[in-house]
Amino acid sequence: MSGKSFRVDLSHQFFTNKWRNIVTMLGGSVLSDMTDELDSRINVDNRANGEPSSTESQDPDYYIVDKQHSKYAEVIKAPSKLAKCIVLSKHSEPNTQIDGVFGYLGRPTKLISFIELFDTDHKFRDIFHSPEKATHENTLDFPVLAGKHVLVVDDNNINVEIASHLLKIVKAKVQTAVNGLDAINVLNRLRSEGLKIDLILMDCQMPEMDGYESTSRIRSGEAGLEFAEVPIVALTANAMSGERTKCIDVGMNEYLTKPIVAKKLFSTLSEVLRNSTVPSKPTLKTIEDNDIENQDTKRFDKESALARVMGEETLLKELLALFIEQTRLDIEGLFELLEQKDFIQISHVCHALKGAASNIGANKLNAICFKLELASGSTDISNCLELMQELNDEYVAFKSTIEHELK
Repeated sequence: MSGKSFRVDLSHQFFTNKWRNIVTMLGGSVLSDMTDELDSRINVDNRANGEPSSTESQDPDYYIVDKQHSKYAEVIKAPSKLAKCIVLSKHSEPNTQIDGVFGYLGRPTKLISFIELFDTDHKFRDIFHSPEKATHENTLDFPVLAGKHVLVVDDNNINVEIASHLLKIVKAKVQTAVNGLDAINVLNRLRSEGLKIDLILMDCQMPEMDGYESTSRIRSGEAGLEFAEVPIVALTANAMSGERTKCIDVGMNEYLTKPIVAKKLFSTLSEVLRNSTVPSKPTLKTIEDNDIENQDTKRFDKESALARVMGEETLLKELLALFIEQTRLDIEGLFELLEQKDFIQISHVCHALKGAASNIGANKLNAICFKLELASGSTDISNCLELMQELNDEYVAFKSTIEHELK
């Protein structure tokens, strides 16, 4: 993306700033509103002096827009602009593809999905989708998972990559969805194609539609009768009292807490598949909670993080680099949300960051996110401010530790 210019026009300032940061991070440049205003003044002066307009030279290489922004209507009417336009669409919106558009991405968008629009030689994609190194021992230990089709539903790509990597090790076949509504859409698409899903690994807290509502709708047949009784295992960063009961009530079969532990994941999914009949009131076995307040709060638990990716150190380093950059963007967004006193969004961002931090072994960041999520729930602005500073300081320290690790 180096040397390419982008114009970002999204309906929410938080997402506009986040995408501008992403473009800059990947080597691109962003044309701002100030640039447009200056171009307009230059064009007026040029026309007054009989000189050609500078509009063409200032056009971006690519546009990033959503359907709610006024720029969207302008772009779709101009074929030359549409050919270099990336449209971001909420999963709650009708997924109507537009002929001639450069790229069409659902939101929330995985960073890798955006990169793959430009990654024509697949170098970056291959980092995450390299052939799995499944061992004979893994396959023998969990043979029931081999060949099974698993739908992983999570809005955080760090969590998705770790879960997908582990499942591929035991020869499972993986589909992914970014939230509960997307999961229902994926199931309906697979059903129309005559394909199956044997099990769903469902995150609970997600934007657009959470895992509880999605499970309830799947059980009611909204994804088709073929999937109404598909086994669903909850995967959540929430280890609070009462979470199991909530999962039972909506129809989930089993419950796991983040961070993901490979053998616990494999054994739990294997047992669920062996007993795949879904009762009207699913029986939930006892799974040990991840007690955040009592866990080891070392800055970076490399041993645990490495175990979660089955010893794949190269993959762990790539995930750490991605986590560092995404967390920087999340913290910048949290400061903006705090200024706006948008406690609901603060809680959502903290919850997602908490799960990713636990999976990557950032125990102190995980613990602070847990406290900040609680503080946002009580709209305690002074406590939130203190915890935000603590979160930022710990991020800087963690980043320094990881940069040494990545050398």
